[in-house]
Order: sequence, then structure tokens, then C-alpha cells
Amino acid sequence: MRNILFSDSCRKNCWGGVEKWVLMMAQSLRQRGYHTYLMCRPESILQSKASENAIPADVANYTNSFDLFTVLQIMQVIHRHRIDLIVCATNLDIKLAGLAGKLTGIPVVSRQGLALIKNSYKYRFLVRHFTTSIITNTDSIKKQYETYGWFPPDFIKVIPNGIYPPQKTTVAKDLKCKLQTSPSHKIILSAGRLNTQKGFEYLIETAQMAQATQQKWDFILLGSGKLEVELKNKISELGLKNIKLMGFKKNIHEYYLCADVFVLSSIAEGTPNVVLEAMSYKCPVIATDVDGVKDIIINQKSGWIVPARNSSAIYHALQECFADPERSRKIAEEACYIACNKYTIKNTTDRFIEYITQIFAKYEKDHHKNA
Repeated sequence: MRNILFSDSCRKNCWGGVEKWVLMMAQSLRQRGYHTYLMCRPESILQSKASENAIPADVANYTNSFDLFTVLQIMQVIHRHRIDLIVCATNLDIKLAGLAGKLTGIPVVSRQGLALIKNSYKYRFLVRHFTTSIITNTDSIKKQYETYGWFPPDFIKVIPNGIYPPQKTTVAKDLKCKLQTSPSHKIILSAGRLNTQKGFEYLIETAQMAQATQQKWDFILLGSGKLEVELKNKISELGLKNIKLMGFKKNIHEYYLCADVFVLSSIAEGTPNVVLEAMSYKCPVIATDVDGVKDIIINQKSGWIVPARNSSAIYHALQECFADPERSRKIAEEACYIACNKYTIKNTTDRFIEYITQIFAKYEKDHHKNA
């Protein structure tokens, strides 16, 4: 069976959709008989989670784009575990793990959750010479890349994200008490890495509108990141009492169960895992109109889609959601059906295995021809 190395150079305290995808895919492939390994930064959340899930993890510092020592470390891992394929999670991984793969003569796949590859000569060189193909999770990103004009035919493959089935738990009521919210208040949940991409400043502005109009709404924001201090300062400056930043939480499914609605306020996304997860727990979703959102939500039928960078639109969608509980329940039911049947980790793994099987066949054919 094939040996696959996932390289993810995310920062030590970061945990987001990319890292979740890496861990889930490594787990799922192992269950199918593949041998999966992980390369990440030392003492990172990703390393800790890999250990919890019995996925072998080697570490490197991933200092910068010219970190040849990390390249050598990755090459050692490739030889030690007889790696057949590398999956890169970020652009830095393309530069370092991609170079290691090229030097050792194995295929390299870049998994792009967001349209982060710039249309420049530098990235044209890196992608064309250091990767075998690109996997993305939404058609909109593939179409954006195709406008560049320099990707070979069939170089980009769309494989939507998948999620695990919802977990059964009875802690939601206890959790609602711990959140110190009034039983009569609506809980509005959001989660993600605290960075500019997630648009949390617009969610804070929505909370400001809710407080000014005396809405009985409590906003719960989960996640960590470089904007944590800035966002907390903004909440303090606005004197908001209806929003809490609660940091990174391991058991986010408990929050889906006690929330009345989930809000994605992002200004850029691929296929957001948190939206699919919220849908699977029958938590109504309001999401901004970014990249892969329209692939998974039908506006007014399986959720609400609002313009990005628009706190007023989020506010009015929340009003609409809470104004008709029965309609919101039916929308959440439809969303759950979509998430639990179309966007499963099984479907994603099936498509991933099918794709890398084609890569191995083509790579071995070309290698034999060249030999």
C-alpha cells in the first residue's frame, strides 16, 4: 500500500480548515490501508492532534522560503518512510516540501483551500516545477486559476470537503449554562482562525447593532489567531456586552448543538468546514457570498447567503431567521440532509484515492518512458 506524507507548515497556535482537512484525510486514508505521515512545526496544535489520533508526525521549523535545512529534513523523512506522494497544505510547503519531492523523484500534490497562488512568474515556476497537480475544493477557485492561462490541461482537480457524521451528545444544555446566557436569549455562533480573511470585525459590528436595538442575542466567537487582541480591543471600545471571544475549543460540535444559528462572516473562503458541520447538526447557517458557499448552500432553502463585508445584511438575515422558527427549522433540516449525504468524508476519500491512483499511474508511466 502507498505511503503518503502531508506537509503542513501552519504556525504553532493555528488551527483552521486546512489543518482539519489534513488530519481528517490522513485518518481516513489510514482506515483504507494507506500509510500516512505528517510533517509540521514542533509543539504545534497540529502535532498535538496528530499524536492524539496516532498519526506519526515529524517536525521541522519551516523558517522561510529558503530553509534548506527543512528541505533536507523532509528528504530524510521521505527516505525513512519510503514516501510515494507528498501533499502540500500551504504555499510555503510547495517551496520546501515540493523541492524535497522533486529532488527525491516523487509526485507532489498541492491542496489549495483558498485561491492563494498568485498569478506571477515566481508561482508559475514553483507550481510548474515543484508540483504534479493541484487539488482545490470548489469550482470557483478552479475557474479563477484557469484564467491565469499557464496551468496544463487537467492540472487542477476539484474535490469537495467532507465531514464526519454528527456526534451524539447530551451536553448542550449544560454548555448553555456555562456560557452564562439567558435562557430567553438566542445564541449566535461563529468560529474560525482570528485573521482578516474571516471578517470577524463585521460580526462585531452586527453585535453592536443588536445591542443598540436591544435584541436578546448573544454572540459566541470561537478560535485563536493574530487578531485576538485587536478584536477584543474593538469589543471593549464599543462597550459590547453581548459578544464573547472564547478561544480555541476542541469539541466544537457541542456549540453547534446549543447555538440557534451559525454565522460565517468571511471575506474569502474555499469550502468552509464549519458551515458543513453546522449544517450537519441542524444549526441554521447564515454565510457570506464567498467562493465555495454557493456550492453548498441554496439561498433561502438550505441557509441564508448575504453579501460579504456587510454587517447590516447579517443583522437582517438574523432577524429573518428568528422571525419564523418553523421555516428556519425546515431550512436547517434541508441543510442537514445535504451535508450528511453529499459532503461526507467517505465521498471525499473515495475521490481523493481515485485521483491519486491516476497520478501514480501517469507518474510511473512517464518515469518508465524517461528511463
